[in-house]
Order: sequence, then structure tokens, then C-alpha cells
Amino acid sequence: MGLLLVFYLESRQPLKRKLSLLLIAEMGTCAFSWVSLIIYTLYPEIYIRIEALFYISILYALVITYHFVFVLTDDGSGKKFNRMHYIIPLLFGLVMLIWSFFIPDEIEICITASRGKYPKVYEAFTLFTTSKSDLFLVYNILYSIWGLKRIYHFRKIRGNYLADEGRSSINWLLLLMFVTLAGVPLSLIPSLLGINLFLTSAITFIPTFLVILKDVVLTYNVLAGNYVVIDLTRPPEESEAATSSPTASSWPDKEKFEQYVFRQKPYLNPHLRITDLAHALYTNRTYLSGFINQEYQMNFSRFINRCRLKELEKLRRDPNNLKKNMLDLILEAGFSNYRAYQRVKKEEEKQGK
Repeated sequence: MGLLLVFYLESRQPLKRKLSLLLIAEMGTCAFSWVSLIIYTLYPEIYIRIEALFYISILYALVITYHFVFVLTDDGSGKKFNRMHYIIPLLFGLVMLIWSFFIPDEIEICITASRGKYPKVYEAFTLFTTSKSDLFLVYNILYSIWGLKRIYHFRKIRGNYLADEGRSSINWLLLLMFVTLAGVPLSLIPSLLGINLFLTSAITFIPTFLVILKDVVLTYNVLAGNYVVIDLTRPPEESEAATSSPTASSWPDKEKFEQYVFRQKPYLNPHLRITDLAHALYTNRTYLSGFINQEYQMNFSRFINRCRLKELEKLRRDPNNLKKNMLDLILEAGFSNYRAYQRVKKEEEKQGK
């Protein structure tokens, strides 16, 4: 949290600041949960005062993690994160808080800590207050599945919009989701044995370790910048220029398309996006993506990288470049780095080209 706070204060990019805040919030909820368990063990009379917050925190940890994944897998559609994800756990906590005002402290301690017997009149409250493990399990499964779906969708479309798929690699997010899912079978064991997952320190050791591992992975990749969000927005003046043309938002002409690409060589820009090309051709990204897929049987990323490979071959054959090293030529051809070139080359070799 300290590292992320420094990163947040030093960063001037809104996306990096937002990701930092989400991770700080996620770690804060986890830390509060662990402290609550210690208080439960040592001071149950204090624990019952914060139990509603504990209920909220264990659910918010999963919600915030999904929110983090949601931000990183933005597909440019402009879809906002639904606030109901945060409101629902808050409602659970408020219900518990209000309900607890009508329960005597000694009864609530007996119910929460399973210490002693209590009248049957409190059975409804008992079911609600001991539902934390079951609800956490449901949230764990649901938010892990939603996160995996977001990642799969992002991986599927990124080649249609980004010229360098490697820069948008989010394989570490897959690891994050699988680590989160790994807590599911561990959560089932206590339920089958009839004990509370959150109130048994010996059993919670492994899930706690997985949470720490998840936070390490998240922090490292945010600080290292191992992500690229698909930004498909264009400045207002560019949008107006594109739509003012009589051919705006139309299916591109193949001859004009190839003339522009091979003469202007936009692929030399390592950060080229489909919106950059669409604007120059007076069309939109949807038409351009469909055009490339139909005419060349490949996505935008592969098409651009093939152009870069051909450009690299021309540069290598040029006598004026004999004294230049391979890395200089690779960068001159439009690849962002040597690793990007190696990845594209291996992919083309697999395709038999």
C-alpha cells in the first residue's frame, strides 16, 4: 500500500492513479478483515461492534478486484462500472448493523462466536450473521467468472484494434483470476465440516497466503506498467474531420487503402491504433476492422506486423544499412522492441509464412 501510494502521488496519468487507488482499497479491505479476525479471537465483545463492517469488507475485496480487472479490460465501448456492485454488499452490512441493535450483546456474542446456547427466537438473525462464508463463496465464484469473461473478451478483440498485441498482454490477470478461484475449494472444506471459514485461523492460512500472492502480482504489474488499455476515443477535431468527408464511415476501397498504407507507412509508428488509420482513411474502426479481416483474412494487428516484417527485410537489403545493428533496424521498421519482433516472427513461422 505504501509503494502504491507513492506511485499514485508521483503519477500524473489518470489511469495509473485510478489503478493505484483500487489496489490500495483492495488491500485496505483485506487488512481490515484480518484485523477483525484477531479482534474476534481476543475481544469478541468488540468484534460484534464491527461485524457489519467485516461483512462488507470480505465482499468488497472481491468487488474491487473485479473493478480493477474491468478497468484494465476496457474495450473502448465506454461502458461504465455498475455501482450496484458496491451498493449490494453495503446493504448487507447495513441490515446486519441495524438488526444487531435489537439483539442483546451476550446473545450476539453467543451466536457469532458459537459460544453457549441462545433462545430460538434469534434463529433468523443467526442464519443471517453466519451466512458470511456462504455469501463469500458465491461472490468468489461469480466475480471470478465475470473477470475471466472480461479477460477472454479483451484478448479476443485486441488484435482488431492494437498493432502490437504484446503491449496489451494481460496474461498475469489470468493468473490473478485463477488464484482467486483457488480459494473456492478451500472455502468449501470448512462449510462441509460445519465450521466458519473466517473464524478458524488454521484453515484460513492458505487462503490468506493466496490473497497475499494476488496482491504481490497486482502491485508488481501496476508498478511495472505491464498493461495497455484499448483507447478508441479520438479528439473532437479528428472526429469532425472524419465525418465531414462524403465517404465518412464507409467501407474502405482496397486500392486506396493499400496505396495509403504502403506509401505513407503508418505501421512505422510502434503505437499505431486502428483509430489512427481509420481517421486517415475517412472511415470508422468497425468498418476498417471488418475490411481487413475480409480482404486479408487476418486481424489488424497481424496485418500491421506483416507490413513491419516486410519493411525490415527491405531495410536489411539496403546497402546503406550494412553498418546498423539488428535492433536499430527492428525499431526503424516499427516494432516497439526486440521482444515484440521475436514474438511476431515466431507467430508467422507457426502459420507457415
